[in-house]
Amino acid sequence: MEIRNLFIIIFAAIVSVCALYAPQPVLPIIAKTFVIEKTKASLLMTFTLIPFFITPIFYGFLLNIIPSRIILLTCLLLLSISELLFYLSESFSALLIIRLFQGFIIPAVLTSAVTFISKKYQHALQRTLSIYISSTLLGGFLGRFLSGIMAGYYDNYKLFFLVLAFASMASFFLILYLKEERILRSEKASFFKISDLKELNVKVQFIIPFTIFFVFTAILNYIPFRIFELKANNASFLVSFIYAGYLAGMTSVLSSTNLIRRFGSEKSLILYVLTVYIIGCLLLLFSNIVVIFISIFTICACMFLTHAAASGYVNRTSNNKGLANGIYVSVYYAGAALGAQLPGFVYSRFGWDIFLIVNAIILIILLLLTSIMRFD
Repeated sequence: MEIRNLFIIIFAAIVSVCALYAPQPVLPIIAKTFVIEKTKASLLMTFTLIPFFITPIFYGFLLNIIPSRIILLTCLLLLSISELLFYLSESFSALLIIRLFQGFIIPAVLTSAVTFISKKYQHALQRTLSIYISSTLLGGFLGRFLSGIMAGYYDNYKLFFLVLAFASMASFFLILYLKEERILRSEKASFFKISDLKELNVKVQFIIPFTIFFVFTAILNYIPFRIFELKANNASFLVSFIYAGYLAGMTSVLSSTNLIRRFGSEKSLILYVLTVYIIGCLLLLFSNIVVIFISIFTICACMFLTHAAASGYVNRTSNNKGLANGIYVSVYYAGAALGAQLPGFVYSRFGWDIFLIVNAIILIILLLLTSIMRFD
């Protein structure tokens, strides 16, 4: 029964993350189709990520009152409808509105999923969270990979969004069979008690997820444009395969429990991984496609291993898991929203090399801050 519930939750998360990242590999095609700049095309990512600033916190409170199953059913149905509308829309403005709407739906699914897991699988929390995070990585990979492949093969960048409409509806029907978790009275909270949640480590909760996802989204959002610059002929297929680095992220996350044990603590592991993350970022200074592949694999592995360690720490040390996960997801995607847009101006004005150096400096600052952080 627990395996069935976990499978249903994981499938919903995979579909939602697929929907979140599906436009990313086809941004250069969209920019060409609508004759717009790369930063404007990137708004399709930014608009979806903007609601992640605050909605996960709201959903965190809501999940202390309403069962995850109800929220999941509602949001997956709406996600299916929105993907169908995306497929049918012919104007860039309409696509932006739909993506903004999805930005209110997807965080509800993800916050509900991780909260369900943290309540239901206390006996094996770190390992189950690692499986969940790995599933979101699979969703991120499949969303980008299939979107790019289908756009290149069928010469239609919208086709995958129709597939997502059907996948979201399938997930909706699966949630009907989900056995709901029990809501405990002791977990209920109000907006006026945020300041009383002293078990939340604000430094870990905010600085680490924000920064790692800011840099990660910046690189993954603009790497398609870089590939199109280097290999214009078969760029769509190369972009799709470059996201295979997510598979390295999946492997690293699944090994996070053992690695934390080996390094002695979450902090020690994060410090080591951030160092490798910086190296992976700087490797992208090379124009060789093979080196770029290696770099993306390295960045994905480091990004999601850090995420798994920080997320596991937050869930392990927090009593109010709905709120804790809401804050974590909110900050995490706030970094993504800004990372999808702001570094693009650096890229457009100063070029790829300066863009990478700026992101590497941001990671170095995070490394220094983490070294003096106290993990209570």
